[in-house]
Amino acid sequence: MFSANRQLRMHVKDLIQQNDQAGIRPSKTYQALANAVGGPANLTFTEKDVRNYISRHLRISGDETDPKELLKHFSRMKELNPNFFFEIDMDENHSIRNVFWADAWCRAAWEYFGDVVTVDTTYKTNRYDMPFGSFVGVDHHGMFTLLGCYFIVNMDIALMDMFADRHMWVPVFFKDEFWAGMRSTQHSESIHSVFDKYLNSKSSLLQFVRQYQNCVIDKEQKELECDAADLRGIIPCVSSSPIEKRFQREYTNSMFRDVQDQFIKKADCDISSVNHHGTSKVCEVDQQKMVFDILVVLLHFRVIAVSSQYILSRWSKNVSRRHTYIMSSIDMDRSDESMTIFRELCSDFYNVAQDFVATPEVAAILRDAMDSAR
Repeated sequence: MFSANRQLRMHVKDLIQQNDQAGIRPSKTYQALANAVGGPANLTFTEKDVRNYISRHLRISGDETDPKELLKHFSRMKELNPNFFFEIDMDENHSIRNVFWADAWCRAAWEYFGDVVTVDTTYKTNRYDMPFGSFVGVDHHGMFTLLGCYFIVNMDIALMDMFADRHMWVPVFFKDEFWAGMRSTQHSESIHSVFDKYLNSKSSLLQFVRQYQNCVIDKEQKELECDAADLRGIIPCVSSSPIEKRFQREYTNSMFRDVQDQFIKKADCDISSVNHHGTSKVCEVDQQKMVFDILVVLLHFRVIAVSSQYILSRWSKNVSRRHTYIMSSIDMDRSDESMTIFRELCSDFYNVAQDFVATPEVAAILRDAMDSAR
């Protein structure tokens, strides 16, 4: 417990840095390190040492340095990928008024999912209590996707309140528009649950931005996993309808489930009358439940194929989307050259070590080789 005896070895510093970047609390990091060596008594440091290392070496503190470090961070991100975009607006005292940024992956995703976008201003968690807004779309799996975000200082509170209640008045004016399932406030709740995994009220602007990048990477990974699931198999049809089979071939599994739900519910519908108006026919459909009644009309008139204009490419699993080939950049500026070399050596060692675990005798061969190299 004496200060002279306490030290953080390089592998400990690396793990602390990796966990801090991933948003893992210091207490959890300390517990994982303790478990790895059989308990805290076998460590050469305390939990306070872990916290001190984070505050002194990994985090920028102070209201004056935060804007400067934020600008440096954005500049590094743009060097990693020129398509990273940011804009910082400062006042005459060089204090931040507004910040906007968009990852290269998000900008590419906008090309496919920018047809329906909401601006969520209800998440306000950072040291300066600055309103944080995110531009949110819906991907081809029906999941929300992040398209950009901003901090803004001078926003009228009444305007924010109005937007916070927009779920009450927007549907009235746009009830006939395409919303990609965005009408529900569940999307905001889902977004906040992702943010809460990485962000907290003590975050500086730089910490906030770095952790937000983890949110983007999280959503990026979820989309890739869903894409892979669509390639592994399809959901069986519930009917023999060629129309259902067409949607099965075209749509992602998650969106096909929504279509399939309508095929199940059409059993609740029945056409009570058909009126002719010139070349048009007007059908009156009786239904026990509120469902998408067009299916029962198609069935009534023996329509077995659906026009391509009703197969929306935004829900298709057969579209090769550009943003899926873009990997989000991770800011590695906090690692010095020696730490970078250390990580590379560790990666090499792990790959070698897995071939020497069959027996203690085989493991001894590797240990002898390491001792010789040392």
